Amino acid sequence: MMLRPEMRFIYNPIKDQQISAGFGYDYETLNRSDFTTKAYYRSQFAYLQLESKPIGGIDILAGLRYDHHNIYGHQWSPKLGLHYKLNNHLSLLSSIGYGFKAPDFRQLYLDFTNAGVGYTVLGSYVAATQLAIMQKNRQIQQLASGINGDYALKPEHSINVNIGAQWNPASNIHIEANVFYNHLKDMIDTRTIAYKTNGQSVYSYYNIDKVHTQGIEANATWNITSCLQVTAGYQLLYAINDSAANAFKHGQVYAREGNTIIKLKKSDYFGLAERSRHTANIKVYYTIPKWHTDLNIRAIYRSKYGMYDTNGDGYIDDKDTFVPGYTIVYVAVNKEIDKHIIVSAGADNLFNYTSKKSISDMPGRIGYGKLTINF
Repeated sequence: MMLRPEMRFIYNPIKDQQISAGFGYDYETLNRSDFTTKAYYRSQFAYLQLESKPIGGIDILAGLRYDHHNIYGHQWSPKLGLHYKLNNHLSLLSSIGYGFKAPDFRQLYLDFTNAGVGYTVLGSYVAATQLAIMQKNRQIQQLASGINGDYALKPEHSINVNIGAQWNPASNIHIEANVFYNHLKDMIDTRTIAYKTNGQSVYSYYNIDKVHTQGIEANATWNITSCLQVTAGYQLLYAINDSAANAFKHGQVYAREGNTIIKLKKSDYFGLAERSRHTANIKVYYTIPKWHTDLNIRAIYRSKYGMYDTNGDGYIDDKDTFVPGYTIVYVAVNKEIDKHIIVSAGADNLFNYTSKKSISDMPGRIGYGKLTINF
């Protein structure tokens, strides 16, 4: 159940200027079979925002939000954004903001075991208790390195900076690019806390003290004809644990290589687990008006990434075992029989990519059909 009463006020003191203010209350409760206890949150919030156009072509957005959480206390979150329209084809954008994110119900209370594959995911509130039960039942082969029994989660804080541009070289082409830098304190992430006797793992959530992510994002849309549209996107990402990077820099990290122990270099550090350096996507959308039919094909690419440490140093480095890069293709067709009936068919993971050793929870090809009737 979610209850969220909110009051919002909007005031326009002069032309091209708007002040928004509001306050509210959040009450959330969730009771699920895979939660060991009934979960609930209470929080109050208030915000103030100014939108202004002081000079032609410039938009300024400034805001401040206050949150008070029943578990994690209070937090102020300011933000500032700037949009500058150079001409009808090109705009520049920038923003800086301070963020706050409390752990969600799943990260605190989840107690889930995949019956088909056999892995387990535990929220921080239940991890110690459930892990002890699994050990008593001889389901645990060994604990992961670095696990000290402290599973408490702190809220995540971040400072986010973005600088970007939007370009429309033609009426049917839209391109946008963005450079970003995010500094996070107590970032909430997943980790392996134990290895089961069935060959699978037990996962839970933890805080990484200091992290920064940086990179480039780019997206483009091209309406080739009134019936054919192509969109594409790309991201370059560096996700760095600052403590790990510092340890590699000063030659303090050692790992197993065969039967020997080697010292790793600064250049060996790859980054956080489950983050690909490169991701890309492309989608083709085609409509056939006279047949009342549309077709879309989407492909998503991920470059290699590390799931967890495999050589004993506690980090993801170039000497670890990686999940190799892969591409997943999705296809769907929709046909409108009449204004009340739509028939759909498609396939996820069209080329049946699987990797049971590296990505045990990834299904193969999934085909589907759907009939929609609107009365």
